[in-house]
Amino acid sequence: MEGRLSLDEKLLLDELARIVNHAERRGAILRGLGATAIRSHSLSFAEKCLAIRRDLTDLDLIAYSKDGQRVMESFKECGYHQDRARAYIATVVGRTILENPDVHLIIDLFFDRLSYNHTLDLKGRLEQDPLTIPLADLFLEKTQIVQVNEKDVKDCVLLLGEHSIGEGDKEIVNVSRISKILSGDWGFYYTVSTNMQKIADYAKTFQGLAEDDRIDILSKIQQLRNAIEAYPKSFAWKMRARVGTGKKWYDDVEELYAGH
Repeated sequence: MEGRLSLDEKLLLDELARIVNHAERRGAILRGLGATAIRSHSLSFAEKCLAIRRDLTDLDLIAYSKDGQRVMESFKECGYHQDRARAYIATVVGRTILENPDVHLIIDLFFDRLSYNHTLDLKGRLEQDPLTIPLADLFLEKTQIVQVNEKDVKDCVLLLGEHSIGEGDKEIVNVSRISKILSGDWGFYYTVSTNMQKIADYAKTFQGLAEDDRIDILSKIQQLRNAIEAYPKSFAWKMRARVGTGKKWYDDVEELYAGH
């Protein structure tokens, strides 16, 4: 299988493992996010369904802020550098960018949480998988984006095509984790629910999926929906649901660094 990966894919997958393992030797926890992280968990389905694969261009990672100094030292030892402007931005938004000119790679580094249109707190979650954040969090990372694009939808189809829905985090999309988070935040719930419909619509019409895979993915989306709807909602969720989309339910995404 590995022989059929493009050079870019292999470089990114290998580099993700190298960086994470190097940080671990320094005593810091660092985990992958985004498309490359999803691909690392979904190689079998990506090989089976070549049409669902898409180009990988960079790396996204997350660490705990308490490990910040060791993480930055580890990146430096791996050949990645951060300028003063980006260092300042990291203290403001909990996110920074590093570059390795030797391999022409850019890394988007987060601390403690992912904040796009909604906030996904990952404290206590980075220990669950040796390479990336757990699959449920990868799913929420993608489906929290209000203006979700085809690449994000493809990533979700790939993730669902490879993995089962269930309990726990060991190569399973943890339905309890997703349901619990969405039960306390109506805006997050609404965005994810809307995007699950977009993923389902894509799976229904995408010609690159075999029929059995299409049925399987749609079944998993319905399984997630059923669990999310059945999970008890907080009082704050119910109050916000009454307002609905008449009031803005998401945060705007700020550009971290001009030109990125």
